[in-house]
Amino acid sequence: MRRWLSMTVLMVGLVVLRVHAQDVGPGRRPNQSVAQQLGFHADERLLIIHADDAGMCHAVNLGTIEATSKGIVNSASVMTPCAWFPEMAAYCRDHPQLDMGVHATLTSEWKYYRWRPVSPHDKVPGLLDSEGFLWRDVKGAAQSGRPEEVEQELRSQVQRALAFGIKPTHLDTHMGTVFSRPDFFQAYRKVANEFKLPYLLPRLALDRLEKMNPAIRATAVGLQRLMESSGEFTLDDLVSIEGDVPPGDQKRFYLDAIRRLRPGITQIIIHVGIESPELTATTSMHARRDMDRQVFMDPEVKQVIEAEKVRLITWREIGERQRRFLKLHGGPSTTPAASPGEAKLPPGPEHEKGVIKASQIRPMKSESDPRLAALLKRYEEPVGDVPWSMARISTMPSYDVYDLQFPSPVITATPENNTVWCEYYCCRGEAKRQAVIVLHILDGRFRESRLICHYLAARGIDCVMLKMAYYGPRRPKDPERVRAFTQDIDTVCEAVRQSAMDARRAARWLESRPCVNASRISILGTSLGGFVGSVASGVDGRFAHSILILTGGDLPAVLTTNEKEVAAARRAFEASGMTREGLVRKLELVEPLTFAGRIDGKTVLMVNTREDPIVPPTSARALAKAIGGVRHLWYPGDHYAIIYRVFEILDRVAMYLTESPQAESRSGGM
Repeated sequence: MRRWLSMTVLMVGLVVLRVHAQDVGPGRRPNQSVAQQLGFHADERLLIIHADDAGMCHAVNLGTIEATSKGIVNSASVMTPCAWFPEMAAYCRDHPQLDMGVHATLTSEWKYYRWRPVSPHDKVPGLLDSEGFLWRDVKGAAQSGRPEEVEQELRSQVQRALAFGIKPTHLDTHMGTVFSRPDFFQAYRKVANEFKLPYLLPRLALDRLEKMNPAIRATAVGLQRLMESSGEFTLDDLVSIEGDVPPGDQKRFYLDAIRRLRPGITQIIIHVGIESPELTATTSMHARRDMDRQVFMDPEVKQVIEAEKVRLITWREIGERQRRFLKLHGGPSTTPAASPGEAKLPPGPEHEKGVIKASQIRPMKSESDPRLAALLKRYEEPVGDVPWSMARISTMPSYDVYDLQFPSPVITATPENNTVWCEYYCCRGEAKRQAVIVLHILDGRFRESRLICHYLAARGIDCVMLKMAYYGPRRPKDPERVRAFTQDIDTVCEAVRQSAMDARRAARWLESRPCVNASRISILGTSLGGFVGSVASGVDGRFAHSILILTGGDLPAVLTTNEKEVAAARRAFEASGMTREGLVRKLELVEPLTFAGRIDGKTVLMVNTREDPIVPPTSARALAKAIGGVRHLWYPGDHYAIIYRVFEILDRVAMYLTESPQAESRSGGM
């Protein structure tokens, strides 16, 4: 667990609670702390001292047993995939009063001591690294794993604990991996509810939020208002020691934390072990683990807890009080239980395929300027039927997610690049609804675009997240060819043209969907995706809305800055010996300013930052001026500071997409 946990909970929580927030029921008062909602007094200071990683190895098991039986550690959680799990399970069977949860384990971080998933490996291939173990870090798991694999594995881990005779009191997370993606969090929450387990989800105190960036604070306040009604917060605060505290200062750190405890429920997370050759060979953190054990067996720590009138509670008590005061589940169940929401909303089909008929064309907006008309011919789609197929990869409470494939209208020398891969976020229901094509940023991990899609789909808007040319499964298998592409201006231009044409074909596919309102198909792009989106919008001329985030015009100015994001293109330009005038001519086909005049400004929302060195404000203003009449939102900070306002921006985007045409015509620019 690291200090970014609470921030990440904020990032996923707003998406999740847009879907799952329930009506306020008996005893649920938004102005109360978690402790108060669970029936504790407002001024009580309640503490869980929690040992993570039981079952990891023999030394950790011995440390956990000693700290819980002879010390003041009153809760723990077990890693069921690990080799020494059976030893810890035997102890739990003999000591059923022990407050033991399941430590949701999706990573295997140590150098030589590794573990594999509990589930059959062919069921969770995305959770395995190249060596066949769980990924070493959260990043690897988040990039490769799929939500249905996470759900499968977490369910298997809880079932294994039950099979070994453990009656788990709660579910929490190893290294915070379940908080790395909104759909991972959805899986974590779903499994916890299936087995009727309270799960780790801290509520952030508002006075602590005051120390955050104002944008984060605004997001957090809005999130907490939504989450209060669910009753599923389990902690008011969370304390975890960081690596910059040396072992000799651990006791002082924990004593200070105990003395500073505020009213409500706080959990202190520790990692215990007994110094030994095994622990030393297993982990570089062996001294810190041994010291954690010693600290919480020290009589002075117990005396401070008593002197401070801090009350120790357990996860078992949280579960019981959730059931009593909030009418939620309480103790564990051996059989999964489907939620009422899922019973009312059956998932969509597993597979679907079809053909977009040649007669189902999507004509471009007409053009009288001969120069533009000639350029637009380069974007004309070949005539013919277009086969497509999709397979479901995830089920959410109100929408399903599919892998969608269709052939690109552009055929390149790279076979992998000739198939367009998308993720289709399909809302349930028969009523016609609007849809958005979402284009991703430069790094190609698709995290921000998936976040956008989950958010909008939870608001009832279908989304197609399109993986642009040479990204994801469209990348050549030869890394040398990838490097060559990034250093060739002609290939970069062709990739932008192809991606814009792919976006138009995705719009044509959406038009063929019986559940989509063909007149309400929009496009949204961020950073690189925004540049491609602005070109696609200008070429097409028929998108209901165009949301362009961190986007501008004047590509030569952008590509010749000193920023690392455009370093490859800048080097290619410099190595070519091309003049700036030559670069302008070469980029004309993919320059947003070229087609800006074809876009109706009343349908455009632009979002930029005032200190952006990658897309300078002059570039953003140039595009806004060329389009004319856009709604333009400006935020403080650089290119990446916009993450602090992500949910505020997504709220604005959702409102912009759903407001009436009359409201659009009145709004004008900003």
